[in-house]
Amino acid sequence: MTDYALLFPILLPLLGVMILLIGAHSLTVQRVGGVFFAVVTFLSSLNLVRIVDQAEYVVMHMGGWQAPLGITMVADRFSA
Repeated sequence: MTDYALLFPILLPLLGVMILLIGAHSLTVQRVGGVFFAVVTFLSSLNLVRIVDQAEYVVMHMGGWQAPLGITMVADRFSA
């Protein structure tokens, strides 16, 4: 589960944009949804910092492919 913590700060804002575009007709949905997704993204970022603080870095190979062929995401203390 620690590997997926690397994806949450990236995917949650994208999910929030998609959901908020669906509710674009209501200003209340926009405000509540914006605050909700901002808080959830912040909490997931804090969780990533906590995980990286315990381990020195977190590595995730996207799609299971190694570095020359695939995308490798790395989080260390500086980047988290």
